Amino acid sequence: MQQPPQDMWTAVWRVARGVLSALGFTALGTGVGAGLGGVLGRLLGAVFTFGTSLVAAPLLGALLGGAFGCFHCIRYYAGCLESLLLYHPRRYVDKSFLDITWDVADVRYTLEPLDYDLPGSGTQTVYLLKPSGPVRRLWVFFGGNAMLAADWLAFCDHIFTAVDAGKGETEVAFLLVDYPGYGRNKGETSPESVLRTSVLAVGAALRHLSAEDVSVHLLGHSLGAAAASQLASSWDASLLPAELRPTQEPGTLLLSAPFLDIPEMAAQLLRLVLQRLLPAGYSLLLEVAPLQEAQLEKLQPAWQRFSDAVARYGRPALVALLRPIVPHRWNNVRAVKKAAEAGWKVHVLHGAQDELIPPEMGRQLASLACEAMGSSSRVFEEIPRAGHNDVVSKGFESYVKVMGLLRS
Repeated sequence: MQQPPQDMWTAVWRVARGVLSALGFTALGTGVGAGLGGVLGRLLGAVFTFGTSLVAAPLLGALLGGAFGCFHCIRYYAGCLESLLLYHPRRYVDKSFLDITWDVADVRYTLEPLDYDLPGSGTQTVYLLKPSGPVRRLWVFFGGNAMLAADWLAFCDHIFTAVDAGKGETEVAFLLVDYPGYGRNKGETSPESVLRTSVLAVGAALRHLSAEDVSVHLLGHSLGAAAASQLASSWDASLLPAELRPTQEPGTLLLSAPFLDIPEMAAQLLRLVLQRLLPAGYSLLLEVAPLQEAQLEKLQPAWQRFSDAVARYGRPALVALLRPIVPHRWNNVRAVKKAAEAGWKVHVLHGAQDELIPPEMGRQLASLACEAMGSSSRVFEEIPRAGHNDVVSKGFESYVKVMGLLRS
C-alpha cells in the first residue's frame, strides 16, 4: 500500500494544530476572563455593594475571554486561507539551468547556488549570477507569488544580449532569490520568513563576492515588490548584519507592478469577480430565462449599478474587516514610505493594462515615495500595452534604464 505523501500529513497536522490551538485559546480566555471578572465583581460588590456584579462580572469576563479565543481561531484560519490563495510555490523539475554560462563582452557569467541556514526552516538556496571580472553593483531580484528564481534568467539573458552588443557594462552581479517553500527551499512563506531569508541571502552574496564598496539595489515584481520594499525599509535596522550596512548611500528600489497591501488586494479581487459575473450572468439569463433579449438588455444597467455599488461601498468595509484578521499584510504603503525616507531611490513601473493590480496602486506608492524623498522627479512610469505578467518583457528598455545597466 502506498504511503500518503509527506505534504498531506503536514496539511493534516496544520489543521489539527489550528483546531487545538483555537479550542485552547477559547477555553483559556474564558477561564481567565471569568476568574478576573469574579475578582473584579467581588471588589465592586465590596466597594459599591453592587450585588449583581458578583454574577455579572464573571459572565462578562467569560464572554470577553471566549471572544478573544474565537478571534484567534478566525485569525488562524484566515491565515491558512490567505497562504493558500497568496502563495503558489513551485519546485525545480529541471536543474540544467545551473550549467548555463554567458560570454558577454569578454567576460563570462556563471550561475552559482549559495546555501545558508534559515533558523526554523533549514537550508535555503539562492542563485548568484556573477561575472568573472570585478563587481561594483549587486542587483537582488524578488519574483512574484508563482515565480522561481530561475524565471529571471530570461530577463538576464536579454540584458546580456544588449551588453554584448556594446550597450552596457559587465561589472554587475545578479542575486536571484527563492522564498522559503519555493524551489529547493523548505519552510513556510510569510513576510517574516522572507525578510529573514532576504537578509541572509544578501549577506551570503556579499561575502561570496569578497569585494568592497559593492552597492546593493533591489528589484521586485508583484509580491516581490513587497519583499524588496520590506528589506529596504529594514536596511538600517539592528537585525541586519554589518555587511548589509554599506558606507555608501542606499541604492535603487525598483518596484514592478506593486500593490498597496493584502486587504486592498482582496477588495480589488472582489471588484474583478463582480466584473466577471456581469457578462457571465447576462449570458446565463439569456439562455435559461423566459425573457426576450431586449428585456434582458434593460436589466444590464441595473446589474451594472449594483456591481458598482458593491465594489464602491463594500471595498472600505472589506478592507476594514480584513486588516485586523489577515496575518500577512505585506504593507507596501508603510514599507515604501520608510524606504524612501531612508534614502532609497524608489522607481515604480506598472503595466497600463494590468487588470490584477491596477496601475493606480503603483501610482499611489510612487506619490508616497516622492513625498517622502522630498522630490518632484518622475518615479512612476506606465508601460503601454503591458499587463501584469508581461510588463517586465514589454517594458525591458524602461527597466534597464532605471537600473542603469545600458549606456544611453
